[in-house]
Amino acid sequence: MKKNSKTTHSETEGSTIRQAHASEPPKDRFTARTLENINYRAILPRFFILLSPALLTLSLGVLLKNDLADFFCWWGLLYIYGWAAFPLMAHFFRGFVSTGYGLSKSMGILTTTCAVWLISYLGIWESFNRPMTWIMFFVLAIACWGIPKLRNAALVSLSDNSNIAHILWEEALFIAIMVGLCFCKGIFPNINGEEKLMNFGFMNSMLRYDGLPAKDPWLAGNSINYYYYGQYLFAYLTKMLGIRSEVAYTLSMCTSIALPFLSAYSLGQLFIDALRQKKDCQVSKHYLPFAGLLAACCTILFGNSHAFFYDEQSFGNKMLFWKIWNKLGINVGKTGDFFYPNSTRFIGHNPDLKDLGLAEHADYTIHEFPFYSYLVGDLHAHVVSMTIVLLIIAFIFVAVYHARYPERARTSMYGFHDFKKSLVSEMSFLFQPEFFICAFLLGLTQMCNYWDFLIYFVFCAMGLLVYYARRSSYLLTCSGFAVFLLELLGILGIYLKFGENVFLHLVLQIALFVIVFVLTTCFPSAFSRTGATMAMLFSLACTISLSFNLEFDMISNKISLVDRHTSLFQFLILWLMHLLIPISLILLVVFTERHAYRRNQLPLTPAPLLLTRPVVFNKNKKEGYVSAQGPQEDKISETKKAAPHSPALAFFALLDYQFARFGDFLLCRFFRKRSIIDIFMVGMTFVGFMLLLAPEIMYVRDIYGKDNQRANTMFKFTFAGFIILSLVISYTIFRFMAHVTRKGNLSNWGLTVSIIMIVLVLFIPGHYTLRSLEQRTGKIKFSNYKGLDGTAYLSECVPTRYTFYNSEKRVAGAMIPYEEAIDWINENVKGSFNICEAYGFSYTERCIISSYTGLPTVFGWHTHEQLWHFHGIVNDKDEFVSDPEQDVSKIYIQPRQTDISRVYTSTDVNEVFQILHRYDVTYVICGPMELDEFGIIYYPCLNQLGKVVFTSSDGSLVIYKVQ
Repeated sequence: MKKNSKTTHSETEGSTIRQAHASEPPKDRFTARTLENINYRAILPRFFILLSPALLTLSLGVLLKNDLADFFCWWGLLYIYGWAAFPLMAHFFRGFVSTGYGLSKSMGILTTTCAVWLISYLGIWESFNRPMTWIMFFVLAIACWGIPKLRNAALVSLSDNSNIAHILWEEALFIAIMVGLCFCKGIFPNINGEEKLMNFGFMNSMLRYDGLPAKDPWLAGNSINYYYYGQYLFAYLTKMLGIRSEVAYTLSMCTSIALPFLSAYSLGQLFIDALRQKKDCQVSKHYLPFAGLLAACCTILFGNSHAFFYDEQSFGNKMLFWKIWNKLGINVGKTGDFFYPNSTRFIGHNPDLKDLGLAEHADYTIHEFPFYSYLVGDLHAHVVSMTIVLLIIAFIFVAVYHARYPERARTSMYGFHDFKKSLVSEMSFLFQPEFFICAFLLGLTQMCNYWDFLIYFVFCAMGLLVYYARRSSYLLTCSGFAVFLLELLGILGIYLKFGENVFLHLVLQIALFVIVFVLTTCFPSAFSRTGATMAMLFSLACTISLSFNLEFDMISNKISLVDRHTSLFQFLILWLMHLLIPISLILLVVFTERHAYRRNQLPLTPAPLLLTRPVVFNKNKKEGYVSAQGPQEDKISETKKAAPHSPALAFFALLDYQFARFGDFLLCRFFRKRSIIDIFMVGMTFVGFMLLLAPEIMYVRDIYGKDNQRANTMFKFTFAGFIILSLVISYTIFRFMAHVTRKGNLSNWGLTVSIIMIVLVLFIPGHYTLRSLEQRTGKIKFSNYKGLDGTAYLSECVPTRYTFYNSEKRVAGAMIPYEEAIDWINENVKGSFNICEAYGFSYTERCIISSYTGLPTVFGWHTHEQLWHFHGIVNDKDEFVSDPEQDVSKIYIQPRQTDISRVYTSTDVNEVFQILHRYDVTYVICGPMELDEFGIIYYPCLNQLGKVVFTSSDGSLVIYKVQ
């Protein structure tokens, strides 16, 4: 078939055959002849060339001083993981530059970690140990390289010199970004503050125990009741290598940024490469690395627009003429003294409504983005989940890219006249391998960051609608849209009503899928097929996460409408570039057509030429049908089988027909005159906008109260919206650059607009990066590098006010006894045993021994355990309060805090013994924090129940081992 071939119609036996439009996608370019022509001997030396990144790693790794060996082992593991999974990605991304190499590391790690996770959770055996992790790695490698179809795709890719060059460049970029991130983090590596103690505690708990579910380090005897797949993923890699966890945590934090950076780079290339191969624009292959680099920087390294306007060192701060805004009645807040967290705490914080006497309207919100997460160093759920969600975007995009026009126009809008044949046909639509991988990845998000499951399920729905709009004869019918609504309401209703009953919820979701699939078979359209596939994705994702959800006590929350809103001024200050550039893409797509389109290539009448319009039944007239082109009585053998036999059914069929005509009008007059890549990116834009606007409409209630009602909802929604819109920004810039006129020449105005956009992006979102990095780490100099050990700071640590109530204790060196105790435990205690130490407030140094060793303590951080086990109800005052029947304070917090207090203060040996026996405590920590919390430690009881196994150098801390 010639490139850009016309869409032709030839009538054969009463049906219309439609040839595929445009060039064949790269998915089918590699034939058996291509494989026969591969010179396998020529490929072999290239494998040795692919070892060259090791030299670059050793060269750049010198910057990390004594941590070079750990870094090299860590990178080496990621490198071989990438090659183990490369054939799988080469199969799905064949024909594209580098054939998905930049995504292979993430895919390989997620595949093996999920396998071990499921085996352990199902109780087959305690498989989360070092030998099993390596066994799973080799199973992955053997499977990917052993399956001929996958191996051939990899070999074809490696036979291309251009692919080899791109792969080496991507690996070099990954090494450079990893070294850079580790070096900057090594200047300030402390595992302290924010959520770091929690994340580190999760990792250490899993490193000490070979089974799953993981033990909660702050609630002895219980498993972690939180989404901890992200920490598990890096504990898995740490266990494979056997390196120290205090170093592995820093490496994990940097990897959680570097892997998404490489994935975003691959997506940036992928989008533009797809546009190039569709020949809808003029894009040089040499532009692809720049497109990838811009996408990676916008998504991972840049911030929002706030710093450019509110940093006093930025010329943008002087451009806004703040006095003018004040005269217009807009309170702009403080416009100086910029500090890097300000860009994530702007709405509701500056100006602070409480300072203005409007405390009842206080609205403290959070709007973070990936680079800020790197700066604070929290290995939290939303950070690790980026690795998963970027893969979802990639696979759904590839499915959309390969979508073809229907080869044969349907002769009927309904499928029940030949149900078996229609059922098989619909299965070919539904059962696409890309969809199954998306379902697998969505299942992982349920265990890693549940917010991302919901967000990217909606994203997949958008992609599916674009996919089926291309593949279906009918975009929209009344019956098909009804099926789509049934699916949406069914999923939501079942989830809200039966979500807490995990197994019943899954069964009902599967039943809904079966029903929707049958209805889709009868009433096929783009919308009904989208609904059926959404139901399948939801059911499969819930199946993947079933073992986790069965052990997980759902955290209670309720959805409510907001009564606080963001001002337009603040909204634009934050998201100016993330609104302006994507909107320009929408305008470009709406008001221009792809250059390959010619008006005589596509019919102006609806695509299904034999679409028939039923005539209302009339006894006085001969029964028949009228086609869109006029009477076609000799061509209605198929459609007669679905003929309505009553006025009501005839009216319904006529309504379906009118909807189909309207949908086909959209397809022919708009969508098919535009690149499917553009349509997909516009869809991404609308999803991103929806995420930015959602917190202005609704929020999910939690334990934090009205002043912070929107904080967590806005945090999770805008974090995802930032990622999606950042990818759109990079695409838009190169889309304008590659725009062509009707004559097929590059557009001068498009090039001008793209240059302006690049400058704006580098100066506005890009302003945040270096400014914030310097504020967080100080001067970035080789002499300031301290190392990757995140616990080395303890000897110089100055505790917070809530760690020690006694201000005299809040001095440098106060944590030395705990540092010595932690080192002793990590060297001498093998396995997982319960301990007793002082509980305390979150975000302090309290419970540092349980966090730094992974040994579960009786009770840890108060707020976190309250959140993880909270069950709420809405009372008569419309307040979200704890359910009296499942009050976490009465069940866990108060009893355990009382028991811990009695361990240290009671003079009754039997009482203390019973408490220690109840929680199976092996070690009791008696140190300055315990003395500060309880005022007294009654040592005689502890001396009778155990023996001292450790004493700190200054004698202020002892550890008892209970006999």
